[in-house]
Amino acid sequence: MKNIKYLLLGVFIGLVCSTCKKEGNRCFRVKYRIGYCPKIGSSWVDFDQSASFTVKSDGGYAAALLNVPEKFRTPGMVFFVKVHYDKSLDVPDAIACPMDVVYPKGMKVAVCDWAGESCNQ
Repeated sequence: MKNIKYLLLGVFIGLVCSTCKKEGNRCFRVKYRIGYCPKIGSSWVDFDQSASFTVKSDGGYAAALLNVPEKFRTPGMVFFVKVHYDKSLDVPDAIACPMDVVYPKGMKVAVCDWAGESCNQ
């Protein structure tokens, strides 16, 4: 009888864990702002929800994204992304940033793995 309880508990935990989504598999709604200078080719986007790599900004939650497709690089454009965060990318490139642009403090750099007009593509 005791073994059946443990078996059922194990099955329950397995079912719960199998429905958990890793952050990298989440589809995020984002809004493009501007290019972001600490990484060549990165973009400042605002997320409508918090993630481990976002920082609070006036537009919601911000992050710099690498690999944003050119067709989505229009200020104000809303699109959807799947991303992963690599801490090693947070080291700025050795390029000058314009002094007149103010970025949220602690902005992190993530990598865009996929982008589209909806999460169902």
